[in-house]
Amino acid sequence: MLSKLLVEKKLNIYIEVLAVLAVLFFGFIIFINNTFDFNFYHDGDVHRGFHRGLDVWAGVNSYDAFNPNNMLTQEKVPGFFPLYFYVMAFFAWIANFSFVQFIDTFRIFIFLFYSLLGILIYFYLRKESILLAIFGMCIFMFNRWTLADVIALKQESYVLLLLVSSLLLLKKNKYLAYFLFGFATGIKHLTILIAPVLLYDFYKNVIQKKGSKISINKIELKKYLISIILFLSPIVIPSISYLIDNPTNFINSILFNVTRESESPVTDSVNKGLDKVLILYNQDLMNNFLLFLPRIPLLISLIMVNIFLFRSKISIWTYSMLTYLSFICFNPTLFDQYIVWFFIFIPFTFKELYSKLKDKEV
Repeated sequence: MLSKLLVEKKLNIYIEVLAVLAVLFFGFIIFINNTFDFNFYHDGDVHRGFHRGLDVWAGVNSYDAFNPNNMLTQEKVPGFFPLYFYVMAFFAWIANFSFVQFIDTFRIFIFLFYSLLGILIYFYLRKESILLAIFGMCIFMFNRWTLADVIALKQESYVLLLLVSSLLLLKKNKYLAYFLFGFATGIKHLTILIAPVLLYDFYKNVIQKKGSKISINKIELKKYLISIILFLSPIVIPSISYLIDNPTNFINSILFNVTRESESPVTDSVNKGLDKVLILYNQDLMNNFLLFLPRIPLLISLIMVNIFLFRSKISIWTYSMLTYLSFICFNPTLFDQYIVWFFIFIPFTFKELYSKLKDKEV
């Protein structure tokens, strides 16, 4: 009887491994069948990223190209923190500063990060249900938005791998979690939308409530301050030279993300709605307050989601999913890759939902 059980257990493990490998192999087949030569990427984000990397090696400040007098309509602006430039500089160096080799090398890394995200989802859900874990992998890996992002060699796969890893480590290794969160933010600023998770961590662990009395846990406060330094270091340290060299362009280039005119290849064929009601775009009449008006619906939605989080009504996974859902629903600017930020968190909410369904059955 015991030997029979062991055989069945081994058989189940083999089937499980084969199922995971089949999903990854199918992702690989899709990936290689959508491989294009370097000309396909010439006007894309990856090409601009490559040249940001070359700027680092040439000692050129990429923010010099930004026009601070136009906070409404500029194309191909360097709207990221400088850590992104250094990451691109690293990959350009690996590729011997050849764009053709850069594409070939970067393609391998992108598929690797894409696969690791799928594996991460699988192991997160595996304890609840192997079938659920496989389903979670497929939801993220094979939706059209993720596939389009990976095929276009955009940076979502490795940024989201850092971000998701940081959230998974938040209770296990706070220092590493905060550093990874900061590293992800340094590469792509969209992580800032769920940065209130770090404030929530302060609220839950540093502030202590005993009846009507509120006190501060000094040990946890010290850990939190160190964690914040680790979070800020990948953002601030690479920015120092750029900030000293051209502070106006650097600051305005980052702020441009919250003032730019409504733009979206996804919805350009339809009425954009709220932002056209809230503001009639006119560069000559604009000031920073008016430029922010189209973001008011987004701000209201984010405030509501944060209230749910700080009242402990939702998990950090549901919070992250709802935050990026709010972003793609209400942000005036919408690009294909933004939708991937919503899809990555859907599988991580399955665990919470599955547990609730099991409890109801009991």
